[in-house]
Parts: sequence; C-alpha cells; structure tokens
Amino acid sequence: VALNAFLAMGMTFVIITGGIDLSVGSIVGLCGMVAGYLVLNGIDLQVGYTVYFNVFEIALITLAVGILIGAVNGLLITRLNVAPFIATLGVLYVARGLALLSSDGRTFPNLVGKPDLGTTGFGFLGAGRMLGLPVSIWILVVVAVGAAYLAKYTPLGRHIFAVGGNERA
Repeated sequence: VALNAFLAMGMTFVIITGGIDLSVGSIVGLCGMVAGYLVLNGIDLQVGYTVYFNVFEIALITLAVGILIGAVNGLLITRLNVAPFIATLGVLYVARGLALLSSDGRTFPNLVGKPDLGTTGFGFLGAGRMLGLPVSIWILVVVAVGAAYLAKYTPLGRHIFAVGGNERA
C-alpha cells in the first residue's frame, strides 16, 4: 500500500502539470535492483576492498539514481523538445533493460544483508512495526505531509499548480 501511495504522490505532481510519465514503474524496478545489489554486494573498489552501506545510505543512493533518471526525462522533454509520451516510453525501456541486464532476469532471494559488515537489509523497513503500524506507513505519513506542504506553501508548489494544462505559463 505504501509503495503505491509514494508513486501516486509523485505522479500527482506530473498529472497536475498536464504531463505523463510512462517510465515510473521501470525506474522503480531499476532502483529496486540497485538497492538489492548494494545490500548483497556493496561496491567493489577494485583494490581489494569492498564498501558496504547501511540501509539509510542505500536508500539515499537509490533515491539519487531515481532522481538522475527523472532528470534525464526532464531534459529530454524540456530541452530537447521530445514529446513526454515518447521520452518516457524510451526511458521505460532503457530502465527496464538495465534492470534485467543487471540481474540476469533473476530476483534477489534474500535481502537480509550482511550485519557483520554493516549492511542490515530492509527487514525493518519492510516488515518492522512502530506503535502497532508498519514502518512504511510512518514513512508514508512523513512524505505525504512534506508533499502537501510543498504543494500548498512553497513557490514551487504554486508554480506546479499554475502551469496546470498550460506549459507556457
């Protein structure tokens, strides 16, 4: 439920501006593959040392990957004047292809991480509970309040609503 709500919040801003983003599902899939890879393998520095990350760092890296791909979408649409449908369709296939290539078409069977190396996995975020509710719901509440504040009380939010169906606004 929380994952769908996160996606819906982001897509709400796209739809308010009159845009379309077909690539969001494939970007989420690619980000999931990046997160899973980092939990299980870390990053090999090729000098006999591998860096492992904690869940918070992995979440930030994964978020950065998603933002970078979203920026590519934005550049294609706003600077290269590619139609949003075409640009996001192309990015959909690139992101999906990268996810499939990076995983050889397989899933990650166990994301408990390597606690002895500092990588604890996503067990607490995915299945943990606080005050009787899943942790993901608490994160959702924080993000929803932030998104509502952004939309209602910031210049960016007012600009998003002002653009609406008129891209030249």
